[in-house]
Amino acid sequence: MLPQLAVCIPAYEMGGKGAAFLRHCLESLVVQRGCSFEVIVSDQCSDGSIRDVCASFSERLSIRRVDGTLVKRSASANLSVAIDSSRANTVKVLFQDDYLIEPESLSETLAVMTSRGGGWAVCGSRDVDGSLSPTAKRIPRFHDSIHFGRNTISSPSVLAFRKHADLVFDRSLEWLMDVDFYYQAFLLYGPPLIIEGCHVANRLHAHQVSQRIDAETILQELSWVRSKYRHIESSAQRREYYRQYFKNRVKKWLKA
Repeated sequence: MLPQLAVCIPAYEMGGKGAAFLRHCLESLVVQRGCSFEVIVSDQCSDGSIRDVCASFSERLSIRRVDGTLVKRSASANLSVAIDSSRANTVKVLFQDDYLIEPESLSETLAVMTSRGGGWAVCGSRDVDGSLSPTAKRIPRFHDSIHFGRNTISSPSVLAFRKHADLVFDRSLEWLMDVDFYYQAFLLYGPPLIIEGCHVANRLHAHQVSQRIDAETILQELSWVRSKYRHIESSAQRREYYRQYFKNRVKKWLKA
């Protein structure tokens, strides 16, 4: 029997902390109840630590580790490997440095998507620091200029979606990989189902993309994302593009 849900996790060294982060993430999956699910870990780690963590959970989870080293070293490419390897029709994204807060997180996600018939859903989240102290709850909100980087939803770890051939993470993107996907999902399925329950903890640390991305990369990605959807661009979306573009031009100038 096929699982109801695939939890897809891209994994890396993360400055030597990747294995510990993944272990904590997987522990939050062990306690999930109320649905059948598989865990797919796409491994771009070169030291074997991710492989060892996955092996240690083999008797407590339906878990498969797949080789992500044959694709570009990026979250979008690595996550795509996990998604392509999954068997379930519904995918839950979960980054290795994040984790689920409630033991009904997966079952509630499935229940909402089944009962309300949506193609994608996003849930509430909290940020946590190194001591795992949580910040205020964040309720996701969608707007149709989200692909330019004003992210009112949160990280991909809050996302679940029905697989579709036309819905993919753009492997050329790093900074805008999540918001570009959210806009794709909107065009395909309409607005997301909002799960107000706080299901995901987003860990804050020095190895996040947000801590190392440069303004030039953001500018390049903004231009590329705009080119993909310019034929359907509204005046409001055009204004948001220029707002984000010039904001990051100023950041680049200040750091020069």
